[in-house]
Amino acid sequence: MQPLAEPILSRPTLQRRPATVVLGPPLAEAQTRTRTSFKAALLCSSAAIAISGHGQRKRLAVKALAPKETGALVSVSELPKVEALGVELRQTSGIAAPVNVQTGQLTGEPFRIRHELGPDTKKNIATVTGTLQQLRKHFGWNKVIGCSVTKALMENLTEDDDGDYPSRREKVQDLLRKSLNRRGQVAFFHVDIHTVGAGYHELVWGDSRSTDVWRKKTILVCTLGRNIGAVLFNDGRRVRHSPLNDLFTSSRHANLPSDAGDYKFVPPMTGTESFEEWVSLLDDYLAEIVESVPTGLGRLVLVPTGRIASADRCISEALMGSPRLAKTKEKAAERGADMVVAESEEEVNIVRGMALDAIFELQISQARRALDGVLHDSKILQHLSEVQLEAIFDQMDVDGDRRLQPDELQRALALLGLERELEKLVEELDTTKDGVVSFTEFLAWWRKHVIEARCVVTTSAKAWQSIITNVNPPLQLGQLVLLKVTFTFCRSCRAFEPKWRRYSEEFRDIRFVELVGNGTVGAMEFVTKELGVKVSPAFFMYRRGEHGGEIIERWTGANAERFESNVRACLEREAERVSQGA
Repeated sequence: MQPLAEPILSRPTLQRRPATVVLGPPLAEAQTRTRTSFKAALLCSSAAIAISGHGQRKRLAVKALAPKETGALVSVSELPKVEALGVELRQTSGIAAPVNVQTGQLTGEPFRIRHELGPDTKKNIATVTGTLQQLRKHFGWNKVIGCSVTKALMENLTEDDDGDYPSRREKVQDLLRKSLNRRGQVAFFHVDIHTVGAGYHELVWGDSRSTDVWRKKTILVCTLGRNIGAVLFNDGRRVRHSPLNDLFTSSRHANLPSDAGDYKFVPPMTGTESFEEWVSLLDDYLAEIVESVPTGLGRLVLVPTGRIASADRCISEALMGSPRLAKTKEKAAERGADMVVAESEEEVNIVRGMALDAIFELQISQARRALDGVLHDSKILQHLSEVQLEAIFDQMDVDGDRRLQPDELQRALALLGLERELEKLVEELDTTKDGVVSFTEFLAWWRKHVIEARCVVTTSAKAWQSIITNVNPPLQLGQLVLLKVTFTFCRSCRAFEPKWRRYSEEFRDIRFVELVGNGTVGAMEFVTKELGVKVSPAFFMYRRGEHGGEIIERWTGANAERFESNVRACLEREAERVSQGA
């Protein structure tokens, strides 16, 4: 069937659809069949417990977000980009909107394309990739895209029947990425289960964004739809490798049977017998998920999604009403957690969350390249801020306890595609010799390597400030720091790179630092507003200082003769200043 496109109006009229009761086998049969296979019903990915829901939602009003705080998004300036296209793909449609992740504001009207899937996997792939292409084309988007998928959608795009979520996700991401990049159409593309987007939205812009809720606490976010999804956050950071991996798989649906077929899920209506059956089954599943989290919990957030959210707007009140979800409430209370049910989701909540998720993944991708340079003793290293280093550390920290075991470090390096002798690396990192590597030890190890490097590259304005305010540099370096401002799209900057490296070896008293102006939001603001850069490459010779240093010379362009002349003049003036005891 030809996909149908439609814009989602800013404030559409809400329309009630006829409620449909879920019909199926008798309750005892349904519960027996589903519960006996429960430990084959859930699987967490490297980013989330991948038990997703799906379904079509009612069109809701798109509200302008203007929160007083940005929740778990604690450092906007360190983000590599400020805007991304959020996409949500489900069984029946795809919806997208560009999002400013600083504020959660949509920078364009949401746009939906409806489609239908069937038993033919190849046709499903063509349909879904066609929807994604049309969404991208509608916005003319070639930058960062974060795309959510559901468990049911992934099953209809792959022919595997083993229920292995990680392999399914990789295959789906690969086929979706290839459909977009046949002509190099997108700079960065990331796919995650839709629960991740819901979790980010709740902790950054939703009702759980208050620091009192998530600071130094573990938050479990569960999406409720055709299936159950779950993702853990620790101190506002997503736990990328959940301990629930060892307990659950995702080969079975975690829902009551539906007479609507394999491609549409009809939720139960509140006040019906089917609804009570569904809540009872849901209670068993959620209680086991909560019980399986080995650490204490600060909060359990339940997020109705898909048709569960749109079919009955009273779902939140119904689920919290006594004695529903009694087992789940009891297990949460045993771990010191409160339980809340989010208000029925807005049309674009997951879209917002996925845009932010993609920005975070881009940040991690950039940090991974920097780590690669340190591990392979590159002559030019990337200086990262503490926030950026935390992104690397969190990628390695399997259980989210802020400590790296040797096996975690080894597994993480393998996943990152990096090689380094493990025993030697642990010996370098574990300065306290307690058998684990803390973030403090990791931070000290990183800075030691960067300090010893002749050239450093940074995308962070904060990292640059840490260099220029260091008035006690290593013995081989003097008080002068030469800052080169570049941009990733600058051809002259790339052409000058070999000369830059050669000059760093020739003028060994000067610290050579490259700041990629469009690398992060903070870097762009610094180079344009504070330095006033309009031409690149731009060069600034600084003298170190505790309050941000002093610019003693500036020039632009890739002319080698001008570069050498200015550098030598700065060295002569500095030598004269030192000789006079200044």
